[in-house]
Amino acid sequence: MGCNPVLIDLRFLKGAKLKKKLDEVDILFVGGGNTFYLLDMLRKSGFTKILPKLIKQGKGYIGSSAGSYVACPTIEAGTWKPNHSDRNFVGLKNLKALNLVPFLITAHFQEKYRPIITDASSRTKYPIAALYDTQAVYVRGNKYKVLGVGRKEYFNKFKSPGSTQR
Repeated sequence: MGCNPVLIDLRFLKGAKLKKKLDEVDILFVGGGNTFYLLDMLRKSGFTKILPKLIKQGKGYIGSSAGSYVACPTIEAGTWKPNHSDRNFVGLKNLKALNLVPFLITAHFQEKYRPIITDASSRTKYPIAALYDTQAVYVRGNKYKVLGVGRKEYFNKFKSPGSTQR
């Protein structure tokens, strides 16, 4: 695909060294894992302070699973599913995230989670896109759209500005 991936381990690359490495890439892919640990490492490494400048430079951001949760205003959606492996074992109190988008994502949506997400939606002020594993949210500027296979699952009046939702 013409990509030259650069693996960055935030446990070992921080601050100015991290910025220098990130300046070399065009697209930032932030993968999955434990959402709380990921956000903690993004903060400790300085990534959260570096990212806004990179976005303004036109670098792309792709988040997968936990990487999509941290793109939201908060990672509160990571607390919603009981008996899920995403637990706050790092003891984060502040769940404020990168705020790249004005909505929450709940990844790995399955019908069995509908009552949980419906209940949680009454306790958050944010619109929610519940994504099946076959879906993604494409964002360009202040417009966004859910793409992929499967029914679109929205909560709390999720609506894309300037885009028709199906």
